[in-house]
Formats: sequence, structure tokens, C-alpha cells
Amino acid sequence: VLVKIVKDPRAARRGGIFDLRPAFDEAHGWVEHDTPAMYCQHVDGLRIRNTKIELDDDLPGFITAGLQCESVKGLDSDSFIDSAIKY
Repeated sequence: VLVKIVKDPRAARRGGIFDLRPAFDEAHGWVEHDTPAMYCQHVDGLRIRNTKIELDDDLPGFITAGLQCESVKGLDSDSFIDSAIKY
């Protein structure tokens, strides 16, 4: 699996936010957040296999990582390629 983030001029208009709806109500659905290619939170037992993440050069500042994990237990990766991993 290839996940590639490419430069797009439209991204500057709406970048740096997460839309958490319908998990949360409308008042709490949009939050400011850096934008990684893949994001996981509150996961127990995450397996990533045969995945490559590519980020274009000169992306907007809110695109900060290929993979960002928060509160994750048991991350298992095999044949995973990423240049910037956040934990």
C-alpha cells in the first residue's frame, strides 16, 4: 500500500483541522490539529503491514508526519517505510 501526500494549492484553505463528526457533536466536531498521512489514537494492538508513506517536498506546515500515534499500545509494523514517525 502506498500512501502519498502531494502538494495541492487547495490544502492551504482548509488544512490543519480534524473533523471528528459524527463521533462528537457539532460543537466539538472540528478541532485544530496537525495533519499526518495516517493518524491513530487510543488503539490497543495496531498492525501495519507492507505500507509506504511518501510526503512531497514543500508541503504546508500543518502536514507534520507520515504516521502519528497517540495512546497506542502494541504497535506492530512489518515492511513499513516512513521518514517521520511521531509517537
